[in-house]
Amino acid sequence: MRKTPDRNDVIHYESISLCLITSITKRMKKAAIFFIYICLITSIYAQNQVPGLFLDVVRFHIPYSEVTQNGGNPYVEIHLAVAGNTLNFVKEADGQFQAKVNIQLQLDRIEGTDTLLVENAKYNLQLPQDQRLADTARDSRVRANLLNVHALRLDPGTYLIRATAVDSNSTEFSKAVGVSEFLMERIPRNDLAFSDIKWVAGAIDPEKGRQARREDLVPMVTNSTFFNEDKLSFYFEIYNSDKIFNEGGKPIQYAIRSVIYQGDNRLMNYQTDEDPRSGRVFNLYKKTIDISNLSSNIYYLQVELFHPQKRIMKKYRQKFYVYNSRKDISFEPSAIAVASETDIFNEYSEEQLDSYLRTLTYKATNDERFFIEALENYEQKKNFLYSFFERRSKDGRSVQAMWNGYLTALKYVNQQFKAGFREGWQTDRGRVFLTYGIPNNVDRHPAEGEIIPYEIWSYNKLGSQTNVLFVFHDPDRATGDYPLLHSNKYGELNNPRWRLQLQNQGQIPGLLDYESDQGRDYSPGLELNRIRDNNN
Repeated sequence: MRKTPDRNDVIHYESISLCLITSITKRMKKAAIFFIYICLITSIYAQNQVPGLFLDVVRFHIPYSEVTQNGGNPYVEIHLAVAGNTLNFVKEADGQFQAKVNIQLQLDRIEGTDTLLVENAKYNLQLPQDQRLADTARDSRVRANLLNVHALRLDPGTYLIRATAVDSNSTEFSKAVGVSEFLMERIPRNDLAFSDIKWVAGAIDPEKGRQARREDLVPMVTNSTFFNEDKLSFYFEIYNSDKIFNEGGKPIQYAIRSVIYQGDNRLMNYQTDEDPRSGRVFNLYKKTIDISNLSSNIYYLQVELFHPQKRIMKKYRQKFYVYNSRKDISFEPSAIAVASETDIFNEYSEEQLDSYLRTLTYKATNDERFFIEALENYEQKKNFLYSFFERRSKDGRSVQAMWNGYLTALKYVNQQFKAGFREGWQTDRGRVFLTYGIPNNVDRHPAEGEIIPYEIWSYNKLGSQTNVLFVFHDPDRATGDYPLLHSNKYGELNNPRWRLQLQNQGQIPGLLDYESDQGRDYSPGLELNRIRDNNN
């Protein structure tokens, strides 16, 4: 038995990519004052709200000059910030005000259907002593954001991370949660590769840009969102450029340029000059672009690598968001946020939307299932998806965050619980995962003599019910479907004799035979409809 991640309520679909932490520098703590005003959009209310948790993950690679010493494992920086205007500040003995947030992080590596606990970290996050507040006015709290920077080298693989932030000064102990699955890979030895883009606070000094190390740069922790910012500053790494920019086995010079796109429209007034470089195992790139006149919208930063003959050889693109109340006179933070979020479904085809709509069966009400069947065109389906998650938004969670979390959960169940021709979300394990979230513990028994393979998922608490169990079994030992055998959850299948059934592969009088009984509907979607109908 191996311990799974602490349970995250996947129903909330609050997901932000994140990795585990090993180190922190005092220099990075000072970055709290640079955490921008995106918190105004997500939490502009009074104290005792859910902490505004922001997490950015930036994946780098170790240059191959270090491979012999470090094994070439990928390198991750984690930027964690909590919005000051969502926290309670307590007056200390010297009259200054301090915040205190309890942070808990758990990282698991996914291996097949199992998870391996990598590390579990707990600590308190506070403002540095010299940045405590003289008062708790809203303007003061907006700029008093807590920041932590962490770094870790990870073996290649798929990881699942869960982070929680609790305001220790709040009487309500509201908790912000983030959960995400991410992939770490080694860079190819014979091909060019890129890091993720690291957003940087403040403008870049052209004279120091090439010499700056990644750990010296103060991150802009915004979930790639920039509110009334004048500058877009960023840091980027290129690996193995000597493999494609060389002649006769010798590296040659190439050029780098960055440009902002709005969709497929290249914004010629928002690009940098060409920056000449020599092909090397490792190059860094650090620039600033003025975005003070950009309108509120979704944009892409594209970094381009040129051959001496001006031909683009490689390019990398990363999405970011701009909210500019100075440019848009009628700007309303909440209205703009909603307007831009409706665009998150534009990238999907109608066929993809149909596929996602089918997976919502477990969460949909009777009326919503009726509407899903009645949707006729692309715009209706896109708008329904948006309103579906908007109606379930709690504690200030954005539709974008909920949708990202849902995609993460859906990807996970499809990878882990696929059975024969059935997608993972169509199985009972997939249904339970999407409905109730990550279990606190999974006890797996793949083969024990004559005992039918089974696994038990346990949840400490679901709603008002505690110590909830789900028992799945594999009666045919072939498809890997693992239908639900028993649960003590209200409204779920309850089978008091489940232990006896696991000890017998044949039919037992008085018990339901899951392989031959024609009265059981194997479709978890339809079965869930019946359960929901009974509960509504």
